[in-house]
Amino acid sequence: MARISSQPGKTRTINFYLFDNTWYLVDLPGYGYAKVSYAERDNWCKMVDEYMSHYEGERLFWQLVDIRHAPTEQDIQMWQWLCANNVKKMLIATKADKISRGARDKNLAVISRAMGLPRQEIKIFSSVTKEGKEELVAEIADFLGVE
Repeated sequence: MARISSQPGKTRTINFYLFDNTWYLVDLPGYGYAKVSYAERDNWCKMVDEYMSHYEGERLFWQLVDIRHAPTEQDIQMWQWLCANNVKKMLIATKADKISRGARDKNLAVISRAMGLPRQEIKIFSSVTKEGKEELVAEIADFLGVE
């Protein structure tokens, strides 16, 4: 089980979760709306960069962005890093339950433009309603080559 918080920025270390004794889910510290010092955020960046630059196994990166807000400069930089390093990746717009269905298209268009990614490639997810869960689980299964 993982501890979660309603406040951003609570993940301050790299956390490894082993599944079926065969693969890991790796939770990296966030960088977006966390209320932390610039020094701590800089330490997170170094830690994440070290991990991402030196891990040599198969990887599937999920970058999470809040559907309610335009991507930050850090969001855009992270996506550009993932693109430049030619890794398998997905962009997931979270907190879909927090906005109306009518506002989604407008917000997704903003995210799409900022990230340089076609709208249809952005996955939508809500931890409250579980919207998008089946699609993301299917993505993991496909990546791992299991049914």
